[in-house]
Amino acid sequence: MRYSLRLFITLLLVTLALPMGLSAQQKTYTVVIDAGHGGHDAGACAFGRKEKDINLAVALLTRKYIEQAHPEIKVYMTRSTDVFVGLQQRANFANKKKADLFISIHTNSASSAKASGTETYVLGLRRANDNLEVSKRENQVILLEKDYKETYEGFDPNSTESYIIFEFMQNVHLATSINVASEVQKSFVKLGRGNRSVRQGPFLVIRETAMPSILIELGFITNKAESDYLASERGRKELAQGIADGFSRYYEKYVRATSSQQRKQQKVTSDEESASQQSSATTSSEGEEYYRIQIASSRQPLETSDPYFRNAKDVQREQRGKLYLYTAEQCSTLSEARQAQQRLAKSYPDCYIVRYRKGVRDKEIY
Repeated sequence: MRYSLRLFITLLLVTLALPMGLSAQQKTYTVVIDAGHGGHDAGACAFGRKEKDINLAVALLTRKYIEQAHPEIKVYMTRSTDVFVGLQQRANFANKKKADLFISIHTNSASSAKASGTETYVLGLRRANDNLEVSKRENQVILLEKDYKETYEGFDPNSTESYIIFEFMQNVHLATSINVASEVQKSFVKLGRGNRSVRQGPFLVIRETAMPSILIELGFITNKAESDYLASERGRKELAQGIADGFSRYYEKYVRATSSQQRKQQKVTSDEESASQQSSATTSSEGEEYYRIQIASSRQPLETSDPYFRNAKDVQREQRGKLYLYTAEQCSTLSEARQAQQRLAKSYPDCYIVRYRKGVRDKEIY
């Protein structure tokens, strides 16, 4: 596929662009809630009901409950009325807001009237046919967008081949997304809703977001009992409260609880990096050159202790213009660097060698 390499490189850079949690650069935690479908895109329909209406009602209530529980958090909606918003526009909106979390709300459907239960997706591809079919159905909304072939670079939502690219994507936010999704599913279980678990799926709307993202399927509009529940005021309030409660548990456990620890570690990390840079400068001033492996870059700084770097040793961060560059494993010879590159390529496919002389980046070797 002609677009695969360019998409891979672009997405690798984009997904590294924002750090998770509370950072020095972004004091206010931000959530973007996405009500799926809208306007002339009704989504799934059954029993005289439209998915777009259910999604919007639950999304608006979810925003209300999160804001009530956490007034310090900013919550935005990709749409708050019955309007059509393209998948790329939704993702772009979240990226522009520099959101820490993206929650996309949908309603499921199936050919069988017996299908029931809630499920929450994170980005990825598992070769279960039902996961892929749900993804194809939700991605078909791009066919309603003008110039969708250009916007999504040839992506065909009905072609299984188009989903192969997801096999190669590196999503540094996967662990965080799974944590959020797991807490949301726990809420649904407490409500007595059928638990279809946390799953991975190749959804375009969360593929393009540069932050942890989840996609929720509230239930099956094609199941009469579940459709009645989804259409009821009680059902919508319970589901929205469940999403908000799940988010709150995640927020308290993984964001608030770790933010103070991260601040303490920042000074330690900064001191260690300074000492490492001084050591490198001393070595190079003696006339020696050395090599390191660049494994990532980002527009905002990531801590070298970030989980994304767990498969690399001696990770260092340096700033070059508006980009932050991350290198690992200092080597004294090019031969050693080649071996290190081969090892690291298993976890960081686009990594390459950087030569340093006199403590300064001198040459990039691919």
